[in-house]
Amino acid sequence: MKNSSLKWGLGAVVFIAVLYALFIYLPAQLTPSSNSALFDTSKDWARGPANAKVTLIEYSDFQCPACGQYYPLVKQLEAAFPNDLKVVYRQYPLKQIHQNADLAARATEAAGTAGKFWEMHDKIFETQKDWSTAENATDIFAGYAESFGMKKEDFLSALNAPETAKAVAADEATGASLAIQGTPTFFLNGKKLDNPRSFDEFKKVIESNLSR
Repeated sequence: MKNSSLKWGLGAVVFIAVLYALFIYLPAQLTPSSNSALFDTSKDWARGPANAKVTLIEYSDFQCPACGQYYPLVKQLEAAFPNDLKVVYRQYPLKQIHQNADLAARATEAAGTAGKFWEMHDKIFETQKDWSTAENATDIFAGYAESFGMKKEDFLSALNAPETAKAVAADEATGASLAIQGTPTFFLNGKKLDNPRSFDEFKKVIESNLSR
């Protein structure tokens, strides 16, 4: 009987200890560490007012056809809400299925070293069909960089720099932590969107957030 009581007492102590451990540690484990990635955009490529009421984060692949289709919609949104919308672009190249996606991502980062990220971003999307399956995509991107005033050797050096690859990898890491399944994936003020099917649908979502 004494042994049974002792075992029961020890069991109760262990049970309470487990509950305490869960109470202390479980909330931290259940709070996604990736949440901060949806609100801290200080190191991102962004267009629009820094204090915009609405922030749209896009995880995208330059070679992805769907991303190419959404590119003009996002541009329209920027024009429609010049004072209220900030657009953030994050790299998420699907390297397994798009042969030049990582190269395109690094090309924009390389152009960014000369303050030409968005120029390269727009040009690459607008000419997606020209380079997507090209064997000389590096030369094509270098030509774009030169048209923006960059020296070819400077662009190529930045393109192949370890820091450039790390910048792309950093975006990929936050995307993976957010369980990105495909591109484009959009987050509006920290909440994942079901991709709107048209500009009008997208516009209504923005307007709805502005009215809150």
